[in-house]
Parts: sequence; structure tokens; C-alpha cells
Amino acid sequence: MHRLDYCAVCNSKSIKFKEKVIDRHYGNKGEFELNQCNDCNLVFLNPMFTDFELAKFYPSDSYYAFNQSYENTQDKKWTHTLYQILWLDFKRDNIEETKEKKVLDIGCGTGWDLFKYKQKGWKVSGVEPSKVASDIGNKQELNIFNGTLLEANYNDNEFDLIISSHSFEHIPNPNETMKEINRVLKKGGELIMSIPNYSGLNSRIFGKYWYYLTEPVHTFLYSPKNIKKLFQTHGFEINRIVHCGNMMGILGSIQIYKNRNNGKMADDGNLTKSLIWTFFATHLSKIENLFRTGDCISIIAKKK
Repeated sequence: MHRLDYCAVCNSKSIKFKEKVIDRHYGNKGEFELNQCNDCNLVFLNPMFTDFELAKFYPSDSYYAFNQSYENTQDKKWTHTLYQILWLDFKRDNIEETKEKKVLDIGCGTGWDLFKYKQKGWKVSGVEPSKVASDIGNKQELNIFNGTLLEANYNDNEFDLIISSHSFEHIPNPNETMKEINRVLKKGGELIMSIPNYSGLNSRIFGKYWYYLTEPVHTFLYSPKNIKKLFQTHGFEINRIVHCGNMMGILGSIQIYKNRNNGKMADDGNLTKSLIWTFFATHLSKIENLFRTGDCISIIAKKK
């Protein structure tokens, strides 16, 4: 654990205390201090934990593995289809079919996304800190390294595509990680990263009760302005930033607010079981995305 006296994105030393928050997701004890850069508005834990220190704040591997296993895959497909029908959400995975290209998933969990790419012929690799999760994925022959990207030691210019879905905000060393992403990605290769959007509407409305304020495991909280700066610093050209928030940013935030004084966690409530609430939140999140104020963003970039 160490204190940061400058911004990890813009190197400004003009940082301020923002607030102290508690863990409303996993029940870790204590308060966690958030600071904010006065120049680029990056929000971050301070003091900052190491990867080793952060590991103790996560739920048990058995819990994680149970929720991410490959059991009942067909049932999950039917559940996803039912969701699409109910909420008129018919987005499809637009994955190119190829036998030549290689994809790396950073923070891949049990490898659900890699599994989809493998079905399309891609040569797949992943990195995942959870041993139980990586073991489950490797039973599907997904080539998952148990550890961090900095430990994996891939070759220079090895991958055509790197993806990362809601893992980058967990990383305590963003500059070192971006430098390594640049090294292992081919020139002209694509990087697709999804993260929470701290400048989104629900973050501003709910403040410390915002669903994606998952401290202490969310080490940095980005917005389009500062994530663009970070990408450019490390040799990436951003093609577009897509707002992709979903119902949980709204329902989760409301549930956390309802639970604010009773000691219950974010998932302890009945809002997500209500068809009326989920219908309302799903379509409201679509409106937020349309006006570029969604809870989450996906950055699509290429290596220069």
C-alpha cells in the first residue's frame, strides 16, 4: 500500500480529497479514501493497494467459480434469449470468423468471451488472477494464464486483438498495463476495453451510492476525457467510444441507496426480481446511452 501524490493519467500533482466510502458489494470492513485529479478528473483510491493486497478484498474463489461456470450453458442461452425478447434488446456478437488471428482477453474470468471467439476459429489466450476461474476456463482449452498481464510474458506483437471487459478499473498500475498491452499487440491491432463511466448520469445522481463505485476493488474510475488521454499517451488511436450502460447501473444504485442504513449489500434486495423495475431501468439506460451519459463505456482503439 502506498500513497499517490500525482495523477496516473495526466501526471498532475493537483489532486484533492474527494470522499471516504465503504464497501457496499462484498462487505469488506473499514473506509476507503478517494482522491480526484483537479485537471483531468480521474478518481482513484489513495492510498493505493498492490495486486496482492487487493486479492483479499474479493469474494472467495468458490463463489466466483460457481457464478461463472460452464454448467447449464443451454439454460443460460435460453435465459439470454428470453431477456432479449422481453426487453427488445437484440444486440449480436459481431465476431469475425478466422483461423489465423489471435485474441487476448485481459481479466477473462472463466473465459466466456474467449469461448465465443474460439467457436469462430480464433486462437485464444487469456489472463485471469483467480486460479479457480482460470482452471474452469482451461477445461474448455481456452489457454488462460493464471496471473496478471505483466506476469504472463507474451511475445512482442503477438495478438491481432486485445479485449478487456470490466477488468481495467481493477488494475492498480494502469500505465504499466497499457505499456504492456502496446507491446504484445500488433501494429494496427485493435484494443476493445469496457469500463464504468464515472462522468455518467447515475454517478452524478447517486454519488457514493452509485452501483459501480465498487471500492476498494475498483482502483481507478475513468471518464471519456481521461481514458482518451491514457490511450493516446500509450500509442493508441481511438476510433470511437460507445456508451453501453445497462439496467444494473440504475437498479443497483437504487438498491444500494435503499440499503444504505441496514447493512445489506448491493445485491440484497428485490428490485432486480421485479419485471416492472427491470423494464423501466433497461429502457432508461438505453436513453442514457443515446445521450452519451451511460454508466459504462467501450473504447475501440488501434495501435499506431
